Amino acid sequence: MSKRERYTIGPSPNGAAKPWTLDRDGDVLGEFDTQAAGEEAARTVCRYRLKVLGRHAELQIKGRDGKVREADTFGNDPESSKG
Repeated sequence: MSKRERYTIGPSPNGAAKPWTLDRDGDVLGEFDTQAAGEEAARTVCRYRLKVLGRHAELQIKGRDGKVREADTFGNDPESSKG
């Protein structure tokens, strides 16, 4: 099983130019004015890397308090089953 790349959109660290930061496995990829803009960019990157490079990813969206409020995976998801 391949390792999933972890993308996180959350509050920026002190001293950052914009309030929201997108990172991949700890490396900053971008800063955004709104969480929605960062989330949209992160989903686009995850979909692209899965489709073109075959890379599996996990996206974590953190609230202002820094706690994960939503998570999503891209690639190799289990199929849903009834009951």
